[in-house]
Amino acid sequence: MESRHWGGFPVPSHYNGQFAERFAAMHGAKYGLGVTNGTIALITALRAVGIGFGDEVIVPAYTWDGTALAVLHAGGIPVFADVDPDAYCLDVEAVRRVITPRTRAIMPVHLAKRFTEMDALLDLAREHQLAIVEDCAHAHGGQYKGRGAGSMGDAGCFSFQESKPMTAGESGIVITSDLRIFEHLQSQINWGHASITDQYHQRVLSANYRMTELQAALLIGQLDMLPELAEKRFRSAKHLSEGLSEIAHVRPLPGQNSLKRGSLFCCVFNIVRSR
Repeated sequence: MESRHWGGFPVPSHYNGQFAERFAAMHGAKYGLGVTNGTIALITALRAVGIGFGDEVIVPAYTWDGTALAVLHAGGIPVFADVDPDAYCLDVEAVRRVITPRTRAIMPVHLAKRFTEMDALLDLAREHQLAIVEDCAHAHGGQYKGRGAGSMGDAGCFSFQESKPMTAGESGIVITSDLRIFEHLQSQINWGHASITDQYHQRVLSANYRMTELQAALLIGQLDMLPELAEKRFRSAKHLSEGLSEIAHVRPLPGQNSLKRGSLFCCVFNIVRSR
């Protein structure tokens, strides 16, 4: 605040660049770019992987409506596939059934830091030459079989809205290991200007979707606290699950063997199922 430089220009600004680099590295990605919110993260990532008018993007039938709305904003058509009843994430066989010649991408949502079976989904995407954009709005610091959330597909999108495990009130980030996608994202969030490296000479019609320096500084502090908070959430979730298991006709969702300790973050509405 004392610097009097609170905005997001130039790209990346000082604290924004620091935070994005650390956050991407924590999840196993090469690049990260802060944006105004999680929905913008999804929209810009979809555009960066080539989604345009009339392209179909497969999304889960159970998620926040921003997932499907992001597809519409990018010009695509959201196609709904069912979720696994024990994970509340995309069911890979349900995805297979709705692929058409117009399908261009799949957007799994790691709901409440639970994961789609990403190995099978990645195989399916390669089989049909589809992009994968991971919606990681709940998955900060999460891992699937040792791989960070958002690092497995072409791009991963996180939200820092106030209800999320890390927050700056609002804002978001896109991570990727593809330089072409990263450069496209930089142009998108910064009025169509060239990226820093500009190897692919991409210019896009866009606007200002930059994360501010004040938000980035807050998030650096949140990043330092994340391991401790993740462990606290793990203990709380375990305690809640044990209590729910003692109630007749109610059971916690089964655990996911792919998750590391400390990755678990869950809420009552997606722990509880009637028998």
